Formats: sequence, C-alpha cells, structure tokens
Amino acid sequence: MMDSQVVVLGGGITGLVASILAVDLMPRTQVLLIENSKQLGGALTGFKTLGEEFDLGTHIPQQLGNAVIDEIIESAFKPEQLQRFSSKQGDRAGTIEGGRVYSDSSYLDVLATRPDLARCVIAHVLSARDGENSLSSAEIRRSSARTVSSAWFGDEATEHLILPLLAHWFGDTTQVSGFALQLANLTRLRAANHEEWLKHSGLSEFRNRIAFPHQSELPFALQHGRQSLYPRNGNASLFVLGLAARAIEKGVVIKTGVKVHKVDARNNSIEIVENESVSRVAYRQLISTVGPVTTLKLLDHNVCFEIERVQLRLVHHLVDPVVDSDLCYAYATGLDSRVFRVTNYRGFSGKPSDNRLTTELFLTGSMGDSELIGHAEEFLRRSGLLQSGTRITSSVSPPLGGYPSPTVATFEQFGMAAELLSTYEGNDLIVAGVGSGGTAFFQNEILAHLYEQLF
Repeated sequence: MMDSQVVVLGGGITGLVASILAVDLMPRTQVLLIENSKQLGGALTGFKTLGEEFDLGTHIPQQLGNAVIDEIIESAFKPEQLQRFSSKQGDRAGTIEGGRVYSDSSYLDVLATRPDLARCVIAHVLSARDGENSLSSAEIRRSSARTVSSAWFGDEATEHLILPLLAHWFGDTTQVSGFALQLANLTRLRAANHEEWLKHSGLSEFRNRIAFPHQSELPFALQHGRQSLYPRNGNASLFVLGLAARAIEKGVVIKTGVKVHKVDARNNSIEIVENESVSRVAYRQLISTVGPVTTLKLLDHNVCFEIERVQLRLVHHLVDPVVDSDLCYAYATGLDSRVFRVTNYRGFSGKPSDNRLTTELFLTGSMGDSELIGHAEEFLRRSGLLQSGTRITSSVSPPLGGYPSPTVATFEQFGMAAELLSTYEGNDLIVAGVGSGGTAFFQNEILAHLYEQLF
C-alpha cells in the first residue's frame, strides 16, 4: 500500500488549487493528486481545431476576491504573460434577438424589445418593500423558476418573457429551478433608461433587478472590482498548465488516467485502478473536488443519486473578416434557435486580428455534427454580429458532460448528498466541487467553499 499524507481527487482548477493550498498549509506534506482523465483541466480544458486554440468551458477566469486563492491562480503566469481586465471589460456582453445585437447591456434588453413588459417589471420592482424579494442562494436554487422570477420581475414578465426562454433552453419549466435564471444571465433585466435608473437607484431592490442601462458607462461605484484574467497568448487551459507546474514545483505528485474505485473512510484509504492494476493508497486527509454526489458514491456504492444533465455542444469558428465588436459574449434571447451564447475571443484576447468565435447550443442531442455546424453558422449569419459576406470555417468539439440540469430535483439531491456526507466530513475528508455545500455551482462558489473547509 502506498502512503500519502494528503490525497486530492480531481485535476480541475479546484483540485490544483487544493493541492497547492495543502502544501502551503502543511509544509513538507506529501500530496498526491489523482485525475481520472488523461488530461488535467476539467472546465478549463482547451481544444485545438482549425489550427487554433479554443476554450471548452469557463473562458475568462475571474478573481475571487480572496487574496490567497487569487494569488495562487494568478501565479500560473509570469506577470507579463497575464492580461487583466476590469469588470467593465471582462463582463462585457450583449444579447442577440431578431437579427440585431443589443450591446448596451449583458442583460436581456426588455426596454428595446418589449417596452410594455419593461413597464410591468419596473412597476413590480417599485411596488415591493426594499429588500423584500431578496433570496439566499439556497432559496433561489431550491425554489421553482416561476417562484423566483415572479418575486423578482412580476407575473407578467415571468409568463410572457422569462418562462418561454427557460422552456426553450431547458425544457419543462415546472421542474426548472430558480438557478436557471442565474445560469441564463436573467438575474437582472434592462428595463429602464438612464434617467429612470438614476431616479430609483437609491433602492437596493431596484439596483439588484434592473440593469444599469449602458454597461460601458457603468460608474466605478457599481463595479464589483474583481479583475478578469486571460493569457496574452493561447487560451484559458494555460491556467491549468501553469498551476500544474507550480504544484509539481512544490512537490505535489500528479497522476492522470487513474480511476478511483472506492474510498474507505474508516481505514483512511482509497482503492485505485492504474494501468489495469488495482492498488490502495493510505491518506491522512482526503480532499475530494469531484462534488458531493460522486464522492458519496465512492464512499458507498449503494448510493443511487443520479443527476440529470443538459447537453451542451460547442461549435468553433474562424471568421473573415473578424467581428467588429469588443463584446466578450452575446446571449441569444430569441426562440428561433438552439444557440445559447456566442463567445467572441477578440473581446478578451486583446488582439484586433483574433477571428475566433465559439457558439454554445443547448438541447441538441438529435443533431449530427454537420447539422450543428449548419445551425450555428445560420444563426451567426443572421445575428447581426457578422458583416455581409463573411466567410466562416467551423468545427464541432466532442460532446461534453453537460451542465447538471438546472432543476429543483438537482439541488435537492445536492443537498441530500451534502447532508449524508456530513457523517464523513471532518479533518479527514473535505469535499468541494459542483454541488458542495448543497448549492455551489460556479467556479468562484466552489473555490470559496473549498477555502472555508480548509481554513
């Protein structure tokens, strides 16, 4: 049996950060990181196609606001190799509907497309007592999308705007959680002009639900202050390579292509399969970054949690001429396409000649690769992003695992798994990853939960 003082499960950014933190907290500690895939990276895995590097997951890592975590992530690069964007630029996004790009705001432009609903939303928000509709993260994710949307925006906008969009992307809205609004960037709506926004800006409920009308003019006091980060050359997967290099420098042993078969919490050991050979690894502390559901299954093979997933497919493009826009993202808000979002790499690479785009599509299980490409290219041509006559070359990335389905049932299972894990967790076992704490999903939430457990 091999011994290791700390074993980290999962080779994504959370696992790499965890391994570095373990060494920093316990100098001269032997740390072993195990990744099931042959490649490190998780959500930051890159993909090379059409002769260029593209991203598969999170495109722009953002500072957490935690000095310890941020220093580790930024240490993946030498200072001169790392680009830093203010929140104004790193969050720069727009929406696409009806062949037009709405670039003033990253939130759905109801004022331009449905002024009648914009008035209803404003009336609803102003009718509530300030802070009355504030919901915790757990409440949002364990409540129905209808309940959350009605609390935030009122029944009219919920019925005629929000629910049709959620149904288009995620299916049966009777099952969809309020988390779907967060996933689809529907936590605020652009429903007020500049004058009206300033008039009511003293109300926190108004600021929380009504987007500032012009993102490029966002006052400093309203910016969250966390910088977005991106390498000067290459793609986001270079964060993984840099963090892995730093971990190895600190003495972390990294094993990829190793399957963890079982965790024996009673005897502080794990059973692994490497090159078809089964062995055991003893640990003093286990840090699992693969989430509560997977961790629980490793602890008890009789556990029957099954998380449904929404399939996400990516189509990568090279366009000529380049997109003449500094938007990083454009969200598709019409009901005539399976497209969810378009990433414009030029928006955050800093290169005027950058001609890379990635189109993300939901609910595309019945489409073959050629149909996916055709659907994505057709959307781009009528989106308003491209100039007339633009040439497009496209490639489809392999199917991804997909997002956990944004349903109430998903977060109920995350919560139950986290509760069951409480009988195991302690000094010997720390669990992070999607679903940790019962609600964590986004990278900043997962890293924050990891830090809380370690400190």
